[in-house]
Amino acid sequence: MLDLTLEVNERATALVAILQQQGAVAADKAVEVVADKEGDKSAAKLIGRLPAVVVADIVVQFDYTKPSIVGMIVTPKQLRKVVERLPLMDQENRISDVLCGVILHEDDTRKRKAFLSEFTRNEIGIGLLAIALEGDEFISFIKTGSFSSGEDAEKATSENIDFGGKQELAFALKEYSGVAAKKVASVMSQEGMQKHVIATIRSLFGNESGTNSDDNPYAKFL
Repeated sequence: MLDLTLEVNERATALVAILQQQGAVAADKAVEVVADKEGDKSAAKLIGRLPAVVVADIVVQFDYTKPSIVGMIVTPKQLRKVVERLPLMDQENRISDVLCGVILHEDDTRKRKAFLSEFTRNEIGIGLLAIALEGDEFISFIKTGSFSSGEDAEKATSENIDFGGKQELAFALKEYSGVAAKKVASVMSQEGMQKHVIATIRSLFGNESGTNSDDNPYAKFL
């Protein structure tokens, strides 16, 4: 149980310890207790103090059918900060899962648009989406409207896409902004795209070093 008498920075450290010792479900429950007792703003403030790897580790243990409390409360700016910093810990392969874990549970169209707006407002965000959605399926979807190729390929609709993953994220992005979706496809088609995006992120945030310890990935934050 998280001690609610602690200051926010101390709470963040305590939450990391809960995640390490008891797992993502217990850590997410601790955030839920803060939200229930003190409101979503207080819970969001706590989330804002958590390391990117901690937020990611909680969010990816849930899915769109039963989203995490962290994923429901995290703000668009906080999510962007988390995703921007995953490459600093060589965890760019988790970007897609984190984005899907937060954005795709949102039935609130306005809030889903707010997340997509945050990631499409500049080149870094577009690059992060390109990493998240990388693959022939997305290119095909932007060019033809279908996630598969061939004469018999079925046009993607809200009824026939695979929910909870890249297809739904791609569909949501295109529905939000066809122009932004084309920009993502354009970046994605560039040779060495992922390396370039990661290099840019490291040049901007490289002083915020992460941890790559397989034995204890949270040691740095305790």
